[in-house]
Parts: sequence; structure tokens; C-alpha cells
Amino acid sequence: MIMLLMCAVALLPFSCVSRLEDEVTSLRNRVTALETLAGDINSQIETVNALFSRLAANDYIESVQEISEGVHVITFSSKEALIIRDGQDGTSPVIGLKYDSATGHYCWTVKNGNDPASWMLDDKGNKRTADATVPKLRIKDGFWQVSYDNGINWSNLFESMGEEGRTIFKSIDWSDPYSVTFNLTDGTSFSVQTMACIEMLSARCDSLNAAINSYSTLATSIDPGIFISSITEIMDGNRLAGYSFKFENGAGMTILNGVEKTDAVWFNIAQDPADGKYYWQVKYDEAANFDWLTSGGVRMTASPYDGNPRVGIRDSLGLSYFTVSYDEGRNWSLLTDPSGNPVTATASTSFNFFKDAEVYDDHVVLTTLSGETISLARTREKILYLDLPASFEAFEDSTYSFNVFVRDTVVGPSLMDSFDEYSTAVPMDLVAMGMDGAVVTANVPDPQLFKREILNVDMAAHIVECVYTSAYRISVKLGKIQDSRLPVRVVFFLKWDDCTVMKVLELKGGRLQ
Repeated sequence: MIMLLMCAVALLPFSCVSRLEDEVTSLRNRVTALETLAGDINSQIETVNALFSRLAANDYIESVQEISEGVHVITFSSKEALIIRDGQDGTSPVIGLKYDSATGHYCWTVKNGNDPASWMLDDKGNKRTADATVPKLRIKDGFWQVSYDNGINWSNLFESMGEEGRTIFKSIDWSDPYSVTFNLTDGTSFSVQTMACIEMLSARCDSLNAAINSYSTLATSIDPGIFISSITEIMDGNRLAGYSFKFENGAGMTILNGVEKTDAVWFNIAQDPADGKYYWQVKYDEAANFDWLTSGGVRMTASPYDGNPRVGIRDSLGLSYFTVSYDEGRNWSLLTDPSGNPVTATASTSFNFFKDAEVYDDHVVLTTLSGETISLARTREKILYLDLPASFEAFEDSTYSFNVFVRDTVVGPSLMDSFDEYSTAVPMDLVAMGMDGAVVTANVPDPQLFKREILNVDMAAHIVECVYTSAYRISVKLGKIQDSRLPVRVVFFLKWDDCTVMKVLELKGGRLQ
């Protein structure tokens, strides 16, 4: 039989033999190309899975480098790296990714030719997530087949018709330092946030939470102990766009005068006339009305005694969302808009508490989103002086008592009527130290000698300038005086915020006869 076949072939014209060999070679080359194609696609699928697995482990993109044309190296914060190559368009199969809001995951899709993309589903109809499933593709018996169990079982997708795509990724855009955008051959794209974005968002949440505490205090109690220590102008080109304030208590706050951001969240505190209490409000569109900020359907009160909401971020495979806690960070939930959708945390998101700020030499007037005004002083002057006789001698083995007064000039929106109220609003510490054999035996405030003097009232700005005088009763016991020609000293330190004033009281030394 073999001899007859060989003879038969030998009897064919040379042109027929050549054409047959060409067809066999072409078929062999096509099979090899298809196998290479399937291998390329499977390699890219594994790369996608590795990418989302890193994101699921909170391992964020640190850098992207193009080492050759169309070849990119993606380095993560863990220093792990992935290589991704740009691909070409094709008609079959086109593997893609699509975010599924129901699961919070990117899931695999597949399309054939001009047909719409469809989800890759398991036996129960569930979508295959990119971080958990690694599909494998092959061509067999003229069909594209897929396996979800590492090649143990295969099922047909659709017939292989040619013009196949080669890879999943078409191009990568890393021009934004806060996100990397992956453009896919199916025409879709997705973006993941970089490590720089996560760090920036975390810092922004810390700043925001400090601002929430300050705003709550300002809006509901008008704490006269909060003063502005520094002001930085924010420019939009040549236009003044707002201010960045830093308070003496360490908190900071940014106020933008009508500057629109791509994404914005507005916080407000409003009083409900029905019960007279203050509550937090929030809105996500400047033209919209405020909605009450709620937890489990209950409004969040804005009283500092009830605690303040805290804002954080939650990462979901490359997408970050703002979260909110109503119990000092013990439990967190997604911050949602009125439609129930989670609020995306991006580099362009801004939080606003005020709509306007007017800066004067000695005070700042802040206008809340509801139209109320809050005045804060820019400076605070404390003068420490001692109320002592013009001259007296201090003898050894004797005790002397006298008053030390602290004079404080305050410009603010309210008055303080007692030493307790003043000392709570303006914490300070008076330290007395005896030297040269002197020992301080008493250093206590005397509330009965507390005084307030109104210097100026500005009705339009809702501020008043006052001088508050606090008294401290000091007792000093002198020990053995070695040299009566030298003074005995008592050193006083007045400490408040980050400031310290020091003064020295000198007494004439004398010996008892």
C-alpha cells in the first residue's frame, strides 16, 4: 500500500506536488500561529490576574517604565514587577474586563467579532472575577475553547474564524501620577490608583478629620480659644482662589472661594428648629440641597460631646471609596450619595466647609455654606506682669506671698464671664521656680480676682475685643541666704499652645538679726 501511494504521488505532476506542500506548510504555519496566539493571550490573562491579585493585597503601583516600544514594566510598592506588552486589535476572541458594581470586582468578558461582550460565567451563572479566576484559552477542532480549572475541563466558546486578536492590553497611560489607565483591545479601559494617590488620600483624610473637629467646634460652640496661627493664599493662575488656614490647636482647613473641582463633597452643620439641635449635612453637587448625614437612618448630631464623623478610604481592586465612621473609628461604612452610590475617592476630590473667607489684619470672617458667619482672631497677645511693692527685703527662713497677674487680649465672637470659662477655653500653665535658696510653696489661681475689660465691639463683624486678667497666688519660702549682697530669684514660665514667656522676680537678700 505504501509503495502504491508513493508511486501515485510520484506520478503527480510537479506543480501539484508543490501546491500540496505549500498547503501543508501553510496549514502547519497557521496552527503554529494559532498556538502562539493562544499562548500570548493566556500569558496576558495571567498578567491581568497577577495585577489584580497585587491590588487585592494592597500592593499598589509605584512606577511604570517603557523599556522598549510597547513593552512596559510595572513596579509595585512591594518591588514586585509585571511586564505588559501593547497588543493589536482583532475580531476573535477579544478578552476584556468590566467593573461589576454588584460584586465590587473587575470581571472577565469575552466577545466574538462584532457581537457585544458577554461575561465569562461559571456553571452557576456567576461572573468570573479577574483577581480570582485565570481562564485558559486554546484552539481545537476549529473552535476557541476555554478552561477555568487550569486545563482539566474545556468548553467551546465559538468557532475560530481568523483575524484573531493577539493580546488583552492595547496601550498604557501613566501620565497621571495618581493613576494608571489600561486601554484594552475591546475598546474599554480601566484605571487603578498609584501608591502616591493612596498616600495622598490618607493624608487628606487625616487633614479632613482634623478640619471636621475644628468645624464642629467653630459652628456649634464658637470656641474663643481657637485662633488662626497662619494663613496661606491659594492661587488659581493670577486669581486668589481661597485660603489655607492653620489653627493654634494644630488643625488645618482649606476654604475655596467659588473654585469648582472635578469632584467635590460639601459638609455643613445646621440647626433643626424642631428640636434646636445641630446636625451634620452633606451634598455632592453644588446646586443640590443638603441632606442629613445619617447612620442607620439616624441623623448624626454635630455636638462635640457626641463625637464627630471620621472619614477614611477603602480600596477595592484599584478603586478607592470614602468611608465614614460614627463611633471613633470602630466601625466603618461607605460614604454614599443620595442615590445610595459610594463616593469615589480620587485625587481631584475636595471637601468644603465654607463658601467664603474675608481676611483682615486682626481677624478672619468665615461664611458657612448655610450663610452663617464665624469670626476668628488672627493674633493673641499675652502679657505677664508682676504686682509687687516697689522694693522690699526678703529675709532668710521667712515666707512671702504675693499675686502674679496674666493679662490676655482676646479678639473673638463671644465673651467669657468667669475664670473657669476662660481657663477652659484658653488652656495655659504658670510655672514658678525658686532659686538661690528660695522654694515656691504655693502657686494657685484666685478666681475671685478674675477681671474682664471690653476694649472694642465690632457689631458688623460680630466680634469683640477684651482684656482678661487672671490672678495667681504665689508663696515663696527663703532658706539660708549665703550672701545678702546678691538677690534671691523666682523664675516664672507662662506656657500656652507652643509659646512660652519667662520673667524673673528678684528680691533683695537679707539676714534676720
